[in-house]
Amino acid sequence: MGPKQSKSVVIIGGFKTQVISPCSTNSPEDVSVSSEIGNTSDPGKQLHQLLTTSLNNKAVANYCGDGQLWARVMKICAMDPIAAAYTEPESFKTPLHLACRILEHSHPTVRKGETSTSPVDAIRYLIRCCPESVSKIDIDGYIPLHYIIPHSHRSKIAHQRNAHDRNQTNHIQNQVLVLNLLISADYNSSVKYLSRSDVTFSPSDEACTPLYHAVSSIRDDFLQHLCPTVDLISILHIACPGAVSVKNKDSQDTPLALLYRRFSRQLDLSEKVFPGDKPRKEVLKHQMRYKTSAMNTWKIILKLLMPTTSEEKRGVKNLKQRRNASDFYVVHAAVKMQCPPNLIRYIIDTRPSEVSKTDEMGRLPLHIATITKPLSSSDDENNMGGTHHSKFIIDELLH
Repeated sequence: MGPKQSKSVVIIGGFKTQVISPCSTNSPEDVSVSSEIGNTSDPGKQLHQLLTTSLNNKAVANYCGDGQLWARVMKICAMDPIAAAYTEPESFKTPLHLACRILEHSHPTVRKGETSTSPVDAIRYLIRCCPESVSKIDIDGYIPLHYIIPHSHRSKIAHQRNAHDRNQTNHIQNQVLVLNLLISADYNSSVKYLSRSDVTFSPSDEACTPLYHAVSSIRDDFLQHLCPTVDLISILHIACPGAVSVKNKDSQDTPLALLYRRFSRQLDLSEKVFPGDKPRKEVLKHQMRYKTSAMNTWKIILKLLMPTTSEEKRGVKNLKQRRNASDFYVVHAAVKMQCPPNLIRYIIDTRPSEVSKTDEMGRLPLHIATITKPLSSSDDENNMGGTHHSKFIIDELLH
């Protein structure tokens, strides 16, 4: 038989994303486990030792690119499914914690003609063997979902046209699929984690929301098509829409504020003035690159502003129809979400006609601004900041 491929489909924001991951032609029983690991009597310890060794190895990329690691994971679980429930007594980490961490840190290199077991298949197998592991908390207080979240302490997400970045794009698509698996397996635990504002990935980190960490890991995207980064951010937003407005515990910053700063920087770079002796071709190339990156950042901002399916369940009958049409009102959404002041001003300045339009419930943006409860951080002793922000929005709408 020829090589087989497994097709995985995830629905994000109403759109289907299909990721084809290579899958081994061999069953888990056909894969051997190394002798030193095989000599361990406890299958759970075998599995933990295999994953820990792979994680600690400096060439993590080779382990992830070589599907033998994931085939061995499935082999051990096939021999004894209880292995997936093993909890390391000191770190309290399960095999699922380690598998997610390996996938997030790695940079797979799949060679031409190579067939390997997909990490998505292996993680799905771990969840199937022990569904409870999805909500298990380790010694640091994190569930496995934490370890698949991209963050600024690893290589920033890039999308270029060379082979390495095509592999990186496949890597992000696999992350999207695993995020979908984990969130679907235990929605309540996932939302509880995604709602946190005190998440860190290293002792030097500021305490932020998981969504903020994911946004901060993105680098300038110069490609003119929808990149997997948008899907990755979208799936976190769809699972927990409220997180977009949650302020970081330390900096009080929000994902939308960070994105708008990036958008402004990219827009400024696209208008950069060069010396007169600079070749026109190079100038145009630079301008186009940063205009494209600014628009890609804007796509993510719009994704975060767009109503999600969870909001459809609140009884707004015409919401789905309006989302499919081209008349989605960004001003209304931005006011309702209480966006950062500079972003609110930019949206109102670029979409002035929406200020006088009513939404599906007959409300103007001004109506929404007056009834929206001001947001405040958990550390605020009073709500003066939220009140000031509401006044600012009303003033901008009346200007």
